[in-house]
Amino acid sequence: MRAWFWKPFVVVLVAWEPSGILAAEDPQVKVSRLARELAEQQRRYGQIDRRVQEVRTELADTYVEIGETGKACDLYKKIVEVYTRKPPADYTTSLKASVQLATLLGAMEQRKKARGIYQSVVRELSRRLPADDGYLLWVEHRLAMTMHELEDFEHAYPLYKRVYEAYRRKHGERSLETLGVAANYGAAAIEIGKHEEGCALLEKIVETLEKERPSERDLLDHTRHNLAVGYGRLCRHEKAVEIEEALLKALLERPGSHELELAVRLNLSESALMLGKLNKARLHAEKVVEMASRDRKRYGGELAQARKLLAKIQSAGGKKKDRGRTADEKPAEKTAGLPLPSYRHPG
Repeated sequence: MRAWFWKPFVVVLVAWEPSGILAAEDPQVKVSRLARELAEQQRRYGQIDRRVQEVRTELADTYVEIGETGKACDLYKKIVEVYTRKPPADYTTSLKASVQLATLLGAMEQRKKARGIYQSVVRELSRRLPADDGYLLWVEHRLAMTMHELEDFEHAYPLYKRVYEAYRRKHGERSLETLGVAANYGAAAIEIGKHEEGCALLEKIVETLEKERPSERDLLDHTRHNLAVGYGRLCRHEKAVEIEEALLKALLERPGSHELELAVRLNLSESALMLGKLNKARLHAEKVVEMASRDRKRYGGELAQARKLLAKIQSAGGKKKDRGRTADEKPAEKTAGLPLPSYRHPG
């Protein structure tokens, strides 16, 4: 099983300073007004005038608010193109636009393009800002998460580690910012084979969240799951099953992420298989097949993993019959962990 990473948002409006919001205006009405204003400004001033860029940016951000990610992305591509041709007086204006474009590209699963933009922004910010600057660290974390989604764990891990250590100095170990980065750092450590390091960090996060931030359910649930994945890598399958069963019970008692439920059931199935508990392993794998079959386009990876597990369970059951042992007595042969897709926040 793959360890997931905690992503506190998918699309956000990125800014160093809060911008004014026209709170009373309906977003659709605002889009129509800004589109007319943009056309008029372009007619009067051309494509690269500062006033045109300001309207273009406001319209793009309004598209983000109403969920029109594709239209927002197209506008930000134009914004960045114009800033490349005619840099603004304040370099941060151009970099903020680039970061927002990368964020939107990531939301549209164009992660390689997003990674390239984040890397360019990090290089520029590193030349201009101190190493512990909050915005630089934030962008580095975004870059690390994008690498994580691309399964480039070797490069994501040192970035997570740097951001985590800086956040720990700036905000303390128990701040939500630090805990979120630490969760991703621990997941990446597990993925590159540093299982003990990853599990130790995730154990500490779970303990802190349970005692001090129990309302942070999303982060807590995903950290518990990643800890169970780490225990599985360390062949502590009994502990992995214990954590995942408790987590699954909690997920079923409240509305939550189907992706997380699928991941928990897959990990439960694999750990149960490793313990020789074939009935339990089959139950969860079959449930994943049932759930994932309802949306094959979205959950095709989970469906394929569950079917592979069912084949292994059937094979283990056949060997059990040859040896005359019950299904839940026979330990399964050790199998390689099956990959899970990177965590995509349901927001």
